[in-house]
Amino acid sequence: MKKNNLFGKTILICFLLLLSCNSSKQVSYFSVSLSPHFQEYNIQRVFFVPLEHDKNLFSSVLQDALAKNKAWEVFSAPLPFSYPLSFWNIPASTLSYIDKEYHAQAIALGQISHFSLAPMRISLKWFLVSAYDGKILYSIEGTWEDKSMYSLDHQDIPQHMASLSVEKFFSEVCSRIIEKLLL
Repeated sequence: MKKNNLFGKTILICFLLLLSCNSSKQVSYFSVSLSPHFQEYNIQRVFFVPLEHDKNLFSSVLQDALAKNKAWEVFSAPLPFSYPLSFWNIPASTLSYIDKEYHAQAIALGQISHFSLAPMRISLKWFLVSAYDGKILYSIEGTWEDKSMYSLDHQDIPQHMASLSVEKFFSEVCSRIIEKLLL
């Protein structure tokens, strides 16, 4: 019995050591879905819609990250009121308009459901939708959090908060989104 107890304690200690050796400051929980027919859509132009509930810079950072990919031309443009477009509603007439007017093969849109500074955390849903038929070609949903402040002493937290860069955090999150998209 002592042998099993010692083995269990050894496993627990190894597990805790592995956790403490984790050098990543950013923790993320997300799910990704990529259509098996993604390549068949031959995406060259993406119509980018700023994310709903984005009160910060996230949409522009994501649009820039997509544009750096160089595989697609990423752009945004105002839509006439007669062609509504939202995270929850993409009418066929709007898809047809974007396809014909802008020659876009896909529409990028999403929604931010949560953002906080302490700890820095963002939760979102983001989709790449075919402008031809409205099918979801790629989706990612998740939460990204910078947990570096949890390892600090209480007196170091104010200084750490002052040094945080929202844009840098957003850039890291966008890199993860694009990385999953390009796999």
